[in-house]
Amino acid sequence: MNQSIVKKLQMEYFSLVILFLSCIIFRIQVGDIGIGYLLTTYLFYELLWVIFGKNVSDTVGRIIRVKYQKGKTKSARLVWKYSFAMQFVTGLIVGVALAIGGAGIISKGLGFTHSYFLIWVMGPIFFIRMVSESYAGYLSGKSYEMAAGFSSIIRYTIVLVMGVMLSSAVKEYGKKVAALLKQEDFASVYGNLGILISAVVAEIVVLVFLMIIRLAVKRKSSEYEDDYYQRNDNNGNVLTIVWKRRFVEGINLFVMFSPIVILYMSLKKQYDTGLAFASDLGLMVGTIAAPCALFIMMGFLVSFPLGIKTVRFVKRKEMRQARISFQAGFHICVMYGVFGAALLLGEGTIFSSMLTEEYAAQINSLYTYAAFIIITATLAFYMLRVLIMNGQALLGLVVEVISTVIFGVLLNVFIKGSMSVMMAVMISVLAYFVIQTLAYTALVIVRLDMQIDPLNSFFIPAFVGAICCALNLLLSRLISPHLGNIFTLIFCSIEMLVVYVLILLLFRNFKDYELEYIPGNKLIYALGQMLHVL
Repeated sequence: MNQSIVKKLQMEYFSLVILFLSCIIFRIQVGDIGIGYLLTTYLFYELLWVIFGKNVSDTVGRIIRVKYQKGKTKSARLVWKYSFAMQFVTGLIVGVALAIGGAGIISKGLGFTHSYFLIWVMGPIFFIRMVSESYAGYLSGKSYEMAAGFSSIIRYTIVLVMGVMLSSAVKEYGKKVAALLKQEDFASVYGNLGILISAVVAEIVVLVFLMIIRLAVKRKSSEYEDDYYQRNDNNGNVLTIVWKRRFVEGINLFVMFSPIVILYMSLKKQYDTGLAFASDLGLMVGTIAAPCALFIMMGFLVSFPLGIKTVRFVKRKEMRQARISFQAGFHICVMYGVFGAALLLGEGTIFSSMLTEEYAAQINSLYTYAAFIIITATLAFYMLRVLIMNGQALLGLVVEVISTVIFGVLLNVFIKGSMSVMMAVMISVLAYFVIQTLAYTALVIVRLDMQIDPLNSFFIPAFVGAICCALNLLLSRLISPHLGNIFTLIFCSIEMLVVYVLILLLFRNFKDYELEYIPGNKLIYALGQMLHVL
């Protein structure tokens, strides 16, 4: 995997950070019911995207790249032409089916009678994104992956910025409609409509951006190209090749997405009205899931290049360097996960009260489980990626299936018992990631011959995180009555980061080769030199 592809993937993962941040902000904007409606609409869209659209551009890009490397420029253009036609038709059919069928399911099946028209907007979004993905595939084939990666940041940034503005404007009209019809959720529905309109604008901007880059990068046809390869480049053959190459990956993506579907359907059964379900769904995602996902994705984002490096060393049979690189990525995942967990536990009272006053105590009581989910999920995603890139996707898929089945069983058992719904969800999700972490750890040790130093890679960061958490619990209680929640959170977060890094340095827990990948590495290295620990 070349460096441009790595940069592209990093940009795509960073765009997910923007997406999770948007969930928190939009919940404040449209309320629990509103974000519940929006998440339901997005769930339908994302499920179809995983099946029909996700990573198709990467697959097409790989095919085109090989043809360019062989000097078959005309053949590469034909592949892109037919892949474009394939995605155009697929996007049109699935987009229409999403808009029509999804509206019926949301209205009649889920009982969201006032929000069904939101999914009508998702149809055009799906179609435009399928078309833009075809251009992203072309650019990937010509080593312009960063343009395709940058488009994902453009997409979610526009949705966040424009969504906040349009949502506020449209929500005011929704309040008037809600007062007139005496339906409390209409303001949230109209606020969501503003967000989805911004998503349509974002997709159009991304498409135009990629079209401009596509026109800007042209190559001359090879004079020595063999026509034999061109005769095979017909629409049916390209369709077969693309779907054959992404078949296993598509199944894996669907299996990874299935716990969300299981969670959603299991929760829906516990509520008599769609309004109550949407409210609790929005509360859980906006106050627990999205903040956890932010910490998880930031840790994975920093460790991801080390996973790529590990794969390169394994393929070159340089196992000593591969183990060092893998352990560095593992260590960084733990450091980030532990910091996020300690911060969530230390500032949980303040954080929960800022996100929701009515349910602050209930949400804060669940942050203990969320803290362990952050640590285990960060490690699970990192090791799964290493396994997939090393050709162990099938084993990863087996673990996904087993953990998903156990998750579904536990969730339904806990919900049917005397346990609260939110508590049942948190324990089941934690069990899901614990199983994955343990299984992936065993696989990378046995199948890839990796090694892990438990003392330096896990126990020392965990011990330091516990110290910082205890200090912040005491500090936040002392100063919050004087500074208020917002300034206390800012101050304690900065203080905790400084103390956390400082103690890790004193324990000599940082390695020189790890600092290359950690943000602020120059400052950490200078501090380590001053303390004579690096």
